[in-house]
Amino acid sequence: MKKENVKKEDATPEAPVVILTVKDRLLFQEFFPERGNLVTKIMEKDIAEKVVVGQEESKEIGLTVRPGGQGVTWNDKNAKDKAFTFTAAEIMFLKDQVERLDKANAFTADTAQVAKKIKGM
Repeated sequence: MKKENVKKEDATPEAPVVILTVKDRLLFQEFFPERGNLVTKIMEKDIAEKVVVGQEESKEIGLTVRPGGQGVTWNDKNAKDKAFTFTAAEIMFLKDQVERLDKANAFTADTAQVAKKIKGM
């Protein structure tokens, strides 16, 4: 996997830089509750828009849906890890979601790796 240039100097205690893979970003939806209040749903939308794998990137990495709609695949050689910063409110929201999933014993091996990154923010 390629890494894009990450500027660690852009990180601050309030907005740390976190490196996310394509897989991490696709898994972010798993952290969002199915239902929530207006503030929760707005926060989800803001975070989802930030980490989205857009159309251009999807083409670059050959992102495709598996037959039968059972997951997605992509060319890992073309995928790039990307650096993201989140607001204090977004970080608190994500950490709350990690706690919610932890209490529900709802982690898979993949989502646990993303949760570890979130907890490290």
